[in-house]
Amino acid sequence: MRQSRGKLTGMVHVLVQGHRCMGIFKEKEDQVRMEAIVKEVLGSVKVPLYLCLIKANHMHLILDVSSSGELSGLMKRISLRYGTWYRKRHGWEGQVFRDRYRSEPVLDQDQLLMTVRYLTKEWEKDKAGLLLVGKNVRDMFYFSGGYEESLKKVPMPARVLEEIPDYYGMTQGEADKIIRSRLGQDPRFAFLKLDDEEQKRVISILCKEDHVPSRYIAGCLEIQLRSIQNILRKKNLGKRD
Repeated sequence: MRQSRGKLTGMVHVLVQGHRCMGIFKEKEDQVRMEAIVKEVLGSVKVPLYLCLIKANHMHLILDVSSSGELSGLMKRISLRYGTWYRKRHGWEGQVFRDRYRSEPVLDQDQLLMTVRYLTKEWEKDKAGLLLVGKNVRDMFYFSGGYEESLKKVPMPARVLEEIPDYYGMTQGEADKIIRSRLGQDPRFAFLKLDDEEQKRVISILCKEDHVPSRYIAGCLEIQLRSIQNILRKKNLGKRD
């Protein structure tokens, strides 16, 4: 997992660690507090959360920041709120987290489900910590059509402690209406007729101005989620150059 730099949009896997491997989530109350902060921060900007795994000295998050802006701002809010609470509760005066968080893009649903299964197995080794799996992920495991055959063979994690609400804030039908308002009644055909630059512009507008999750755009236009995330990533890189 690489160190995060600058803006990162799309679906991402984030790792947060305690300073010098310190057990900043060792106690149950610490885990519950971090869970509440994650839900409040992400829920306030309708960021979809796929998984949250909190162990004694680190935390994994899988979330989609396509329509909410940069990842660094969200992680700063989460770390500042938890750090303040942790210092007050434990009488700690030093650094709470290890440098910056680390992150890597999750490029498609196949990678998402494999990552979820890997992290679930990590929790199942000792059942220690707090594991939350979102309804959106659960639905993907049981979805019977439209995905690659390999995804149907990935079993749902056997145990979850709690189900996180889906924070998309809109249904696929509502997203389709927004996309049709931009592209017409046959959005897939209209999108295919556009040149590459115009396609990139439309995707950027749908995600950043209309706040349509990339997952729903991919479903309506029948294109790969990875393609949308690559477009958004290249646009952000272009802004920094």
